[in-house]
Amino acid sequence: MEFVVLLRAVNVGGKNKISMKALKETLTKSGFQNVESYIQSGNLVLESDDTTEKAVAQSIQTIIQQNFQLSIHVIAITSARFYTIMTSCPFMENEDERVLIYFSNASLKNHSQIEQDAQYLVSQNTIFVQTNHAELNKIKSEKVIKQLTNQPVTSRNLKTSLKLLSMLKEKQ
Repeated sequence: MEFVVLLRAVNVGGKNKISMKALKETLTKSGFQNVESYIQSGNLVLESDDTTEKAVAQSIQTIIQQNFQLSIHVIAITSARFYTIMTSCPFMENEDERVLIYFSNASLKNHSQIEQDAQYLVSQNTIFVQTNHAELNKIKSEKVIKQLTNQPVTSRNLKTSLKLLSMLKEKQ
């Protein structure tokens, strides 16, 4: 079964450093197939004999802990669910850098919220954010995200998410 796997806070600001090449090799040796990565910030597309997101996430989290001595939050998303997330993104027509997608393992309450610097739409396990600023560091999204969920999330911009979608399509 195919999955998109997102690692939270990997290779950001010199912390939680993991070579994607080494990770790909380690995951392959651990039984995952056709492991591909995109940029160095923990974006993977792979195949697994496991069929649940939870099992894949837990397995990868354990592999990273044992092989890289890092405690990293892992989000695994089936290819079918990732397609659904991307086709339901309400901000597809906007500039890539101004749209963030926050992914969670937890079910979230559907919600819509407009703030001065961004618009938020919560749908199932995902929070879509369209910012009003080109400079993402000027928005206060972290505060709003914490109000929407107390569960760990990891974000990707629209460009990265579309690339992961493209990688999935190439496998078919």
